[in-house]
Amino acid sequence: MESYEALVERMERRYEELAGFSPRYASDTDIRIRVLAGELYSCMAAVEWLKKQKNPYTAVGAELESLARERGVFRREALKAKGKLRFSILSPSWYDIEIPAGTVCAAEGENGARYITLQKVVLPQGSTSVDAEAEAELSGEKGNAAAGSVTELVTVPVGIEGVTNPSAFSGGEDTETDESLRRRLLQMIEYPPQGGNISYYRQFVMSHPSVRSVSVVPAASGSGALEIYIDGRDVGLKETDLEEIRRELEEKRELGVTLEISSAERIKIPVKAVLSLQPGWSLERASEVCRKAIGEFFKSIEVGRKFHTSALAAAMIGTGAVWNVTFDSKVTTDVEISRDQAAACGEIVLEEAKA
Repeated sequence: MESYEALVERMERRYEELAGFSPRYASDTDIRIRVLAGELYSCMAAVEWLKKQKNPYTAVGAELESLARERGVFRREALKAKGKLRFSILSPSWYDIEIPAGTVCAAEGENGARYITLQKVVLPQGSTSVDAEAEAELSGEKGNAAAGSVTELVTVPVGIEGVTNPSAFSGGEDTETDESLRRRLLQMIEYPPQGGNISYYRQFVMSHPSVRSVSVVPAASGSGALEIYIDGRDVGLKETDLEEIRRELEEKRELGVTLEISSAERIKIPVKAVLSLQPGWSLERASEVCRKAIGEFFKSIEVGRKFHTSALAAAMIGTGAVWNVTFDSKVTTDVEISRDQAAACGEIVLEEAKA
């Protein structure tokens, strides 16, 4: 796009051609030219912005969502982490202790995530602990917590002395990023659903809010048969969601088409890497950024797609926190993924490269 300075210069040159002399700097004419050039530049910038926002390759935010909705693709909302809280006392009580729904607990630290019980539970007399289903107070990945890290009682039920989470809180996800939404939109544009073709079934399954990725392939059993392998958004696809998808597809499938629908097997891939930090970055800060990049990378791997360490390294270097990544070849290597499997992130261990 033409710059403001170039626009002023062109207008002054044209004025000189028509009037026979150049406008004096800061004269009334010069000021008028510069004001008009500023307004024209603003209009040009607005048109340029509009062009970008109407292009699925460059649109962002609400405009990208609008383009996606036109194709039946919707941004995925954030999810809350879920798990269990174990309430305890030091010695058995001689009476029942009620722990109401809505009891709030928190993870360690000043800004630890908060968790809320979803049901009323009773610690019976003679017992020292009881578990309650709970979820993070806020949606997002920050609600995910390791086992044993939720130890603070914010609202203390009468008689209860301690709390912990016996297993990890998991399943928390941030709102889908623009890049993830753009990737799904471009896939819809490139492979539009047409009647009962593979793209039709793929896009139908992907429209379900619990689905992260799906693979639709011709079945070995013969013509008209399709195998559909589905991976869920959080810890995996729930059986209830799978049954719901089966019922809906049964109503949508064409005559003569046989569908074999199942959950994809998750292959957990541990990530152990040595990071060469960019100047000014600490290991703690770089690890936080890289862990998020690793999580986003695994979310982008579709069912049946191979895991490449080079692609993961590129995603980590792309954060700007590190200039090189070296994986432990005994732990993290390229992994072949079959048509009925999905790569998933395993344990992450990040270390700083020695000087």
